[in-house]
Order: sequence, then structure tokens, then C-alpha cells
Amino acid sequence: ILLFLDLTDQEAFQKLQFWINIIQTMTNIQTKTFVVGNKCDLLENRQLSFKQMQDFLSQQQNKYEYIETSAKNRTGIDELLQKLIDTCLSFGDGEDDEDIVKIDHEQK
Repeated sequence: ILLFLDLTDQEAFQKLQFWINIIQTMTNIQTKTFVVGNKCDLLENRQLSFKQMQDFLSQQQNKYEYIETSAKNRTGIDELLQKLIDTCLSFGDGEDDEDIVKIDHEQK
């Protein structure tokens, strides 16, 4: 799950709390969730600090990975994409394959 918030908007923090409550209610505690703080390049307009976000997320029931990005100058974008790729590639490691049906096209 990806949750994005605008670091220049204090109201976005309250909305983040709402969505985290929904995620904790509706998903498994092991669901991988990334919180992405965007617009980290706008330092003069920033309303939410890195530490504030880290502290808030560390108090949550689920584990959240926090990454700051800037769509404008691509800060953190490659890191976010790499973490998403790594997460997707590791999905299913150690899982039972009993629900997988293998189809052999040559067999009749």
C-alpha cells in the first residue's frame, strides 16, 4: 500500500491518520505499507518534519516505511521505486504453493 501526503499541508497529516486507521482495520498487520511525504523540496513551506513523521509512524500498530520525495526534482523517487520492486520480488517468499495450479500444455 502506498500513502502519499503533501509535506506542505498540515491537514494532510490528519488525513494520513484517517487512512492509517482504515488500513489497520481492513488489512493484515503484515501488509507492507509505504508512507511517502511529497514536496520535500519546498523547505520554506514545509509543515511536517521528517522527525515528526518518523515519530508518528513508529507509534503505529503496523510497520510503515517512510520515504520523502520530490516529484519536481526527483528526490527519493529512485529509492521509492527500488523499495517497491524489492517488496514485490520478495512477495510470496516462504509461502505455500498449494494454491498454484500448474498447466502443462503438452499433456493431453
